[in-house]
Amino acid sequence: MNKIYDLFASIKLTVVLLLILAATSIFGTVIPQDWQPFQYQQHFGDFGYRVIQFFSLTDMYHSWWFQLLMSILVVNLLVCTLKRLPKTMKVVKISNPSVSRERIQKMRIRDAIESKLSLEKSWEAALDVIRKAFPRIHLVKQDDGSKGVIAEKGRYSRFAVYAVHFSILLILAGALIGSFTGFDGFMNIDEGTENNIVITFGKRKMIELPFRVRCDKFTVTFYKTGQPKDYVSDLKVIKNGEVVKAKDIRVNDPLRYDGISFFQSNYGVNLKSAKIKLVDHKTGREIDVTLPYRQTVNIPGSDYQMQLVDFKEDFSGFGPALGIMIFKKDSEPTGSWILVNFPKFHGNLLGPYKVTVDSVEKRYYTGLQVKKDPGVWVVWVGCTLLMIAIALTFYTSHRRVWVRAEASNPGSVIYLSGNCSKHRSAFRKEFEMLVKEIKRQVSDS
Repeated sequence: MNKIYDLFASIKLTVVLLLILAATSIFGTVIPQDWQPFQYQQHFGDFGYRVIQFFSLTDMYHSWWFQLLMSILVVNLLVCTLKRLPKTMKVVKISNPSVSRERIQKMRIRDAIESKLSLEKSWEAALDVIRKAFPRIHLVKQDDGSKGVIAEKGRYSRFAVYAVHFSILLILAGALIGSFTGFDGFMNIDEGTENNIVITFGKRKMIELPFRVRCDKFTVTFYKTGQPKDYVSDLKVIKNGEVVKAKDIRVNDPLRYDGISFFQSNYGVNLKSAKIKLVDHKTGREIDVTLPYRQTVNIPGSDYQMQLVDFKEDFSGFGPALGIMIFKKDSEPTGSWILVNFPKFHGNLLGPYKVTVDSVEKRYYTGLQVKKDPGVWVVWVGCTLLMIAIALTFYTSHRRVWVRAEASNPGSVIYLSGNCSKHRSAFRKEFEMLVKEIKRQVSDS
């Protein structure tokens, strides 16, 4: 048990974990996240894709082993903090309030001031300087008739390193909260329609939102080169049949509602409807039919029904094509691809009908990245605290001075010594200024 405790209390373990996390983060940066399976197979081959899939590198930051590494680091920081905190508390606390001449003379930073003033007057002058320079003083009762004081400032700077630990724990906790309770996925909404289903990246899970998002209008503008210049989605959040929030979103200007962010990610074109002409093989009767996308339509004067189920911009090099199914009630449906630009194509057949396409109506869809990260505010608080804690760690120090005044013949002698947790050269200059000011006050008195 002690070995396990010592392992988790080891700084070496912290360094190793940080190096592993840094190295694995390179994989998460080099290997694209949340691609489609065929994209990984095209770029890395079948074997490479199997390796990537085995180690969950398609969504690495949500993988079990990455979460395990962060959890171990959290435990490591907690144990390190709990092990070292009592020692720091002991150093901060003045456990031995002795101001002996021998102790002062053993310290590296020390000085002595001889004065012609009596002990009481020289001590009063020295104490006045000490009080102005140090906010915290501790008067020490001496048994030999001398005077003593221990003064300090910056005592809490010793806890700055624990603030660093705590801020890192907050960042890791926020990341774990987001990893376990949040999600990152996408949602496509046709212009004029609404949706509440999010498909997550990586594992491709379906998440049903407790509200619906409607895209009333999608607008895209282009450069002269044909590249998209700007695209805007007019979104409305609908809950219990009422619009609770509305916003025009564009790239880097998302809509946020109920802790969920909707980012403008991409756009595309979907089929809205198609007008087709049916010619009966036997009778030669012509029927004009409008097929809304993915809606069942009855064929006038027959028992047949049709549904436009799919659309391809380029079907095997023959241009746009419609995927249409035909069926009767209580019968298995059949279907075929109908070429839009080749009305005389012999394959444009559905059941008893020859099919030609009169027109196709398309509409834009907006592609949204949908993200929920409940831990993001915890991460931001941790980052802010980390910046403050690092500044305190590097630019503040715990400084103490021991002052002893004793009577001599004639006058009195003031002995001083000092110590600091870091920045020794700066403290030495501060100590010299303190001694100089005490000398001046003693001589002026």
